[in-house]
Amino acid sequence: MRSQIPLAFAAFTCLGLAPVVARGQEAAATTAVAPVKRLPVYAHIMLFGGAMLEDRDHRITTGPSRTLEGFGGAASIGGTIDDHHRFGGRLQLFMRPTRKVARQSPPPDPSAPATPWGAVISGYLGPEYMYRTALGFYAAGSVGIGFALSAIDDDGCGETTTTCTADQRRRGGDNVQHASIAAGGIASLGYEWRPLPLLAVNAEIFGGLSRGVDDDEASLTNGTYGLALGLGF
Repeated sequence: MRSQIPLAFAAFTCLGLAPVVARGQEAAATTAVAPVKRLPVYAHIMLFGGAMLEDRDHRITTGPSRTLEGFGGAASIGGTIDDHHRFGGRLQLFMRPTRKVARQSPPPDPSAPATPWGAVISGYLGPEYMYRTALGFYAAGSVGIGFALSAIDDDGCGETTTTCTADQRRRGGDNVQHASIAAGGIASLGYEWRPLPLLAVNAEIFGGLSRGVDDDEASLTNGTYGLALGLGF
């Protein structure tokens, strides 16, 4: 009989403490801080280094290679459909300074430099769909329109000329030599890391192809690729 008293006391104690423990767990769950939800929108603002591939038959530069290395920026902005699917738009700009811009005509002044500084600029704009995995990897595709142009900084004065006339300065400046518009697409693969719920760091590789016409009504095909790094939310 005496040996049964400690057992009964222990059973009574456990039964009495069980509701208290359960109520404590419920209170802890109630007072737990809810996780911060992501915004219903997303944005990646990126800088990239890459290249533009010129059309084989309609060059806009005179260099030996059709590959023009340069730099630029890209923005991918849109709405979050759910944890994996996103839909928005992509804007991208590329620039390559060069002294090898192909000119439509020889310099009007024989004393003007034959190879003034200029630049090749291309851009792209279009809607974009993105799929993001739970691990942070994503793939995106976009179909839109693009443009490319080349221009030179030529004031019509020679390098040895100390003064320029008003007419030369009026006709000078950034003279567009070639321009084109095209339809194309860009695909990208990347990784998005979120150190904070509302801060994203991403890196991606991308490539694109476009087909269009230039100002001489000649059809041409251009390409682009690069590596981008950026911040967003």
